[in-house]
Formats: sequence, C-alpha cells, structure tokens
Amino acid sequence: MNNRRLKLKKYIGLLVIVVITAAFILFSGCTPPDYQLSTSVTPLDGGTINPSSGIFKGGSDVTLVATPAKYYEFTGWAGDISENTSRVTIRMNSNKNIVASFKKTTYNLQSSVNPIGGGTLDPTGGSFEAGNNVRVTVTPASGYRFGNWGGSATGNSSQIDLLMDNNKTINANFIRQFTLKVTSQPLNAGNVSSGAGVYDQGNIITLSATPNFPYYPKTWIGTDTNTNPTTVTMNSDKSAIIIFEPTIKSEPLQFNGNLTNLEMARHPVESIPIELKQYEWVQGEIKVGQSPQISTNIQDPNGKVIKEFGPVAQASFSFMAQTPGIYTVTFTNTSIFYSNYYLSYTIYHLP
Repeated sequence: MNNRRLKLKKYIGLLVIVVITAAFILFSGCTPPDYQLSTSVTPLDGGTINPSSGIFKGGSDVTLVATPAKYYEFTGWAGDISENTSRVTIRMNSNKNIVASFKKTTYNLQSSVNPIGGGTLDPTGGSFEAGNNVRVTVTPASGYRFGNWGGSATGNSSQIDLLMDNNKTINANFIRQFTLKVTSQPLNAGNVSSGAGVYDQGNIITLSATPNFPYYPKTWIGTDTNTNPTTVTMNSDKSAIIIFEPTIKSEPLQFNGNLTNLEMARHPVESIPIELKQYEWVQGEIKVGQSPQISTNIQDPNGKVIKEFGPVAQASFSFMAQTPGIYTVTFTNTSIFYSNYYLSYTIYHLP
C-alpha cells in the first residue's frame, strides 16, 4: 500500500515537471524576437531619416520619414524596401537595412533682351543646381548701352550673380544711342556750348552759339529750329551746323557833355541811350576831362550793369547785344569840380 502511494507521488511529480516544461517551451516560442533597423542616406548631406535606427519588436510597424536638406529633393528608398514616397511604413519581421536617396534640386534660368539686337547675355539660360550662384554678363551691341535689369534681377550693373533658389526669369534692357556732331562755319567765327557727344534716344540737346567780333549767328542747320539757341532731338545720328556771318560797320557817333559837381546837384549824372538789336556789336571809347572822379557804367535793357569802369580818365569798350532794346551809358560826377566827358561809339549792324 505504501509502495503504491510512493509510486503515485513520483508519477504526479514527474507529470508536473513535464507540464511545466511543456508550458515554458510553448510560451517561449510565442514571444517574437527583436530586430535591428539600420538606415543611411546618399549623398551624405542630402537629407535625414527619422527614425534613423533602433531595435524593434518583431512584427511591429515602423514609419520612416525622409526629409531632404536645403536645395535637395527625395528620390526614393532602396535596400530592404523599394518605394518613392518620402513617408513609408515597414514591418519589422527581420533586420532591416534601409537607404534614402536624394539629389540636388535644379532650377531653370530664362532670359530676354529688350530691344532685340540691343545686346547679348552670357549665359542666356539653362538648368542649374539649386544653391549655385550663376554669374550673368551683358554686352551691349554697337549703338546701344545697357540700361537696367528686370524680372528676377534688379539694378544696372553689367554683371550680376544670381542665387538659384528657384526658377529665374531675367530681362536685360538696352538703350539706343546716337551721335551728335557740332561744327561752325567759318571755324573761328564763334563758339558753341558743349553739345557734341553720344546721347540716349529721345534726349533733347540745347545748343547755343556765341559769336566772336564782328560775327553774328545767322542760322542753324540740321537742328529742330534754325534760331539761336536751338535744340536737337536725338532720334538718329545728327550733324548740327551753325552759320556765322559778319556784321556791317556803321558810321561812328560822338557825344560831348559837361557835369556839374555833386554838391551843387545840378546835373551830376548824364545818361546816353544806345538802341541795339540782338547780336549787334558796339565798340566805343570814353574820355573824362579835368577830373578823373567821373565813374561810368553800361546797363542792358533790364538795368543790369554789363560794363563798370569806375573813376578812369580814359577807357574803351566793346560788347554784343544779347537782348534787343535800349542800352545806357551813364556818367556820374563824384567830385566837387565841374567836369566834361567824351563818348564815341560804332554800331555793327546785322545785314
């Protein structure tokens, strides 16, 4: 009886061990293993992957996100997956080795020239990697100058650097130019205000001729008007000519007079009018007797003093009438003595 009980206990103990061992084996076989995730990017500075690596339970899902660096774009996955979307989910049923591929973004450069034929650009356009600086140089054609940039470029420098951070369209604006030549006939008969040179299309240039004695500016040729001063509108190459002609000498005129002293105030001032047309010349001489305290000046029709002599015994003068009208020669006695004066002048009339 005791032996049977002992055998039963041994049998039950052995059965418990077998059951426990079987349960351990069963449950240990149902626990999934861990797997390693490894990633890499190409090129190295092309972007990032999140998560970049780690150990994950077998059967778990992991979402990978590829983020391109500045000036790069994502092109696809390689390794243990093959997809082309930047966000992908994988199942960790084995160790995984994942590669994310990137490439430099490219942008297009387009250009235009205004007007056509006004100049050239180098380069004229093309496809360039993002982040690159593209140097563009303008060269004006003959008869043009570079004006300014438009579109994606600004300023008026003939050379610019464009950062290719997006598609670019640039416009190069050129300005037509024309040459102005100015001559006089005869050559030494007068002078012309600065005017000869190269000018932008549409510019209006003012020309003014000043004759030498005894000439006057008769007419302009090749200008907007034939009067002096004149203008030239630069819509083509122009040649402007000023024609000078000599004036005609008249008979001389003479004046004599006496001036009382300033203290007696009878007539210490004497004025002599000279009527002139524009561009007529006057040559004259002044003499003062007894006292050099007589001052003399010449005023134009607007009262502006054009000649000032002061207290001199003798003086000569010449001038051309810029404004038509009455010119005045004035004598003033500033002494305490009586005095006389002498005025002689010749007018050179226009033909």
